[in-house]
Formats: sequence, C-alpha cells, structure tokens
Amino acid sequence: MNFNSMQPSAISIGNFDGFHLGHEKIVETLKNIGAENHLQCDIITFTPHPRILFKKLSHLITTEAQKRETLLSLGVDRVEFLDFHKIVSLSPEQFVREILLKNYRMKYIIVGKNFKFGKDRGGGIDTLEKLSHELNFRLVVVPPVKIEGVRVSSSHIRDTLLEGKIVAANSMLGRSYYIDGDVVHGDKIGTELGFPTINIRTANTILPEGVFKTTVAIGGDLYDSVTNIGIRPTFHREPGHVEKRGDKRVETHILDFNRTLYGENVRLYFEKKMRNEIKFDSEKGLVEQIKKDIECIKVDKGTLF
Repeated sequence: MNFNSMQPSAISIGNFDGFHLGHEKIVETLKNIGAENHLQCDIITFTPHPRILFKKLSHLITTEAQKRETLLSLGVDRVEFLDFHKIVSLSPEQFVREILLKNYRMKYIIVGKNFKFGKDRGGGIDTLEKLSHELNFRLVVVPPVKIEGVRVSSSHIRDTLLEGKIVAANSMLGRSYYIDGDVVHGDKIGTELGFPTINIRTANTILPEGVFKTTVAIGGDLYDSVTNIGIRPTFHREPGHVEKRGDKRVETHILDFNRTLYGENVRLYFEKKMRNEIKFDSEKGLVEQIKKDIECIKVDKGTLF
C-alpha cells in the first residue's frame, strides 16, 4: 500500500460479504481507474454489516476478520471500515459530501448496479449520477457478473451455501468457501472407532449440514479431509441411551494425519458435498460408511449436490 491522506482518490464502496466474482470485477475496475488517473485506490466497507444491525440477516459468508484479511490483500492503497452506527442517519447527499468528498477527496466512485446508500437506503445510482454533476466527481457503474444467466450476489451465495450446494457457491465465489476456527476437545467417539477427528469451534455462521470433501490448512500445509457438520444423529451406543439434539458440530477427519492439534487455529476449505447425515443402527454401520467416505475422498468420486 502507498497511502497518502492528502491524495485524491478513486473509491469503491460495498459490504463485500464473501468476496466474489462480482466484487472482484469492481475492484479490478477501481485499480485500473486509479492507475489511469493517478489516483489513490480506496475501498470502503462497514462494521457491523448494515443488515445485521437492522436484524434483516443472521448469516454472513465471512466473519469480519476474514473480510478484513481479504480486502487488505487486494493491493489497493487503503481499506477503511466505517462504523455504521456513526453514519446510519446521514442522508445520501450528506454521506457523499461529509464522508466521501471531505474525508477521502473522492474523484471517482466505482460501484455495482444495485448499490444503495444513505439513510433508509434512500440513495442509489440515480442519486450518485445527479450528485456527480453537482459536486464534480465521476461515477462508474460496473455491470453484474452472471453465471448461466444468474447474477452473482452475496445473497445468492448465502442461500446456495445453506442448501449445501458447495460447487455452485464456489463457482460464484471464484474460490473455495472456507471457515476458520480453533480445535477443541470433543467426546472422542471418532478416536474410539479408529477415525479420530478434530472438532472445530468457529465464528462462521454458514455451516451447511452434511458430509463434505474438505481441505484443512494447518500452518502452511494443506491436508485432504472429510468433514461432518450437523447434530450427529449417529446411533444408540448402549441400551437406553438417547442421542440429544444440540448445536451444530464441525468434525473433520484428516487423512493420513496423526498430530494433536488442540488449541490450534485451522482453516477448512469446502470442495463439495458427498452426502447427508445418516443415523446408523450400529457402530459397524457407521464405521463402514466412514470407510466409504474416505475412499470417495481418495478417488474423488463424492456425489455432487
């Protein structure tokens, strides 16, 4: 980054949840315009996510830490997280005048076609077009990216992930969906059955249920793995035992791996869904299915959903 607070800027603004192909196109346009016009390239986003603040959304593709990491990696000059509480009451014109022009010396603004801003989302592309003539800045609207005729958007990706359609979601993201978390102690059932797992406690809120082909990043190394997410409706382990419903658990068996990881932070990449969770009548049935899942991972024959 080569940040200079006095230099005029080209700006892109958005929530950027789950940085996807549409976002990538906007940032590429930002960087090109900045280079052509000798302007600083700034990305502006918000904390917290506005729709979380207004309780219109409960699941995000990325945590704030993940979004910060992604945006900071893009090679722009500045990434700014505006406190949404402090700007939520600004009218569209106030936001442009008092924030974008006064604080960032904006000369260009680059946004997507559906961009909304200001109090009650009262401003849009028409508002920016009008203000650009009055206040001497230029507006660039980036057309949406479409896959098979469907617009790539964060909301569509959220729905697709929650349905467990990993391959489709990854095609819109332009990368594998991932979660981060700490390895915590579990109840050791996997170890007892001969297939030890790591239990991952995560702040990510989109956790599709089922069994998935995954890759685990530990330090700088990647490992093939199979991951179960759900309430674990496994089997009755002894007479009279009743499996209790609980919060979703993320349990990952790492192939050909025997290190202890308690307390370590890992990143789990989702490649595809293999099957739904199954309730088994016996430990033998579960063990046989785990063997089949591992074999599918090794030969890459997991069923796509």
